[in-house]
Amino acid sequence: MADKQYDRSTQDLGNIVNLGHVNVCISDQHLATHYYVTGLGLTRDPFLNTSARNMWVNVGMSQFHLPIGQPDVLRGVTGIVVPDRAALLERLTQMRKPLEGTKFNFRESNDCVETICPWGNRINVHAPDETRFGRIVLGMPYIAFDVRPGTADRIARFYRDVIGALATVIESAGVRKACVQVGEKQYWYFRETDEPEKPYDRHHAQIYIAFLGSLSAAERARPSYRRGQRSRISLQGCRRSRYARGPVHRGARGAQPDPPALWPAARQPQSGAEQPQLQAWSRQHLVGYGMSPASPSQSWPLDLPW
Repeated sequence: MADKQYDRSTQDLGNIVNLGHVNVCISDQHLATHYYVTGLGLTRDPFLNTSARNMWVNVGMSQFHLPIGQPDVLRGVTGIVVPDRAALLERLTQMRKPLEGTKFNFRESNDCVETICPWGNRINVHAPDETRFGRIVLGMPYIAFDVRPGTADRIARFYRDVIGALATVIESAGVRKACVQVGEKQYWYFRETDEPEKPYDRHHAQIYIAFLGSLSAAERARPSYRRGQRSRISLQGCRRSRYARGPVHRGARGAQPDPPALWPAARQPQSGAEQPQLQAWSRQHLVGYGMSPASPSQSWPLDLPW
């Protein structure tokens, strides 16, 4: 009997391998704790940014980053998955009184529980669904951004040609949207809408990419994408999950033997002068086995075409 053939390309993620976090400023950590922790049932990260100036809230492998400042409102909807819808509704109901006087609200729909945070951010909370969200039982499977009519094709082209992501344009119920894969069963959707556009207030979303070197063409391509409003994405090399960032794990990580070279040969830089720098940088920032090099907290604001 002939050996079974597998199409490994069906497992490709493209150059974006994980949706890291959504960053929006808040004005009060007490209100944020009521909503994100007590209401949604998420957990504040116990290792990093535990001060009164910033709080990180874990959502499986992703996070919300909530620094203190003038509150931001993401132009769109963030989707998360939690395991127990009934318990979620009970918790949210109990938050009516503590969050009275804010923009907090929620309602049930067939698809999800639609919630609004105390500052107006929309977060849709779904139950686990293997067909839609794969193995995610607690996580952030998507962000759906509102964008201008006629921009979906250019947005998809930007993520394909500059970032190296898997991106396409789809149409559903008469709405065109760019669909960008940003992890396993994680997506960014850019939905065209003619609703009034809100001013950009410096919120951002962060992704991990497999290979930063592939973005060298981005600087050359930037001028053709500078039309329209500004937004920001933060790009970082792939790294170990935040759950390995506590003091105990940091100490153990330093004792690990140097892992083998993980940089794909096909993606090695062509410049001889660049090679030694890349090797030293890779040795310094590779963490754990099977992980790609990590950028040392490097973020890069890019103009997106909408």
